[in-house]
Amino acid sequence: MKELEVIVASVPDRDQVVAEIWLEGKQLAEVRRANDGFLAEIYPQQPAALP
Repeated sequence: MKELEVIVASVPDRDQVVAEIWLEGKQLAEVRRANDGFLAEIYPQQPAALP
């Protein structure tokens, strides 16, 4: 089973805290408050190599 982790972090380039979403040591996304709700920024990943 793959491990999904959510970390609440205070990063220097953001005004408020963010929620970072990680899967097996790779950051998949970041969620933060926006003016009228929330904003999710998705980080593209390289596809896994086939065996």
